[in-house]
Amino acid sequence: MVLTDKIDIAAPPERVWTLLCDQDRFREWNFGVRAIVPISSGRWAANSCFRMRYLFAGSEGNFLCEILEFEEPVKIVIHLKGGNLPLGGYIQEIYELSASTKGTLLKRSVAVHKSGKNFLAGALLFLLHYLSRRRRTHLVKLRELAESYV
Repeated sequence: MVLTDKIDIAAPPERVWTLLCDQDRFREWNFGVRAIVPISSGRWAANSCFRMRYLFAGSEGNFLCEILEFEEPVKIVIHLKGGNLPLGGYIQEIYELSASTKGTLLKRSVAVHKSGKNFLAGALLFLLHYLSRRRRTHLVKLRELAESYV
């Protein structure tokens, strides 16, 4: 299952990227993130690892995260495993930035593999994602931060 959202942000991709990849500011706009504990030192880059307490599909879990792709300021892929997922299950959060007439078009995709949810629960989650007004709240907050960033 892949859940996708897009948002236009009136700021250059470099500014959005700064907020997107700053582990200290990640929680400011991504409300699902409860805590981040670095494993790798320094700024995020390809192969950086960290632990994250994360709310997904209504329940919190402790995930081991690795940055699989880090293409500044275009794309970051964060791979999450563990938490409340079954063995072999994982989530990938993919953020893609491109220049637009307004500044930046941000596309966020969440790919869930073997979530442990049955077909009906997965279909309900998918439906709720696309019907919910709250589904983009974190992206709206990211937009607000990027557009007011000094």
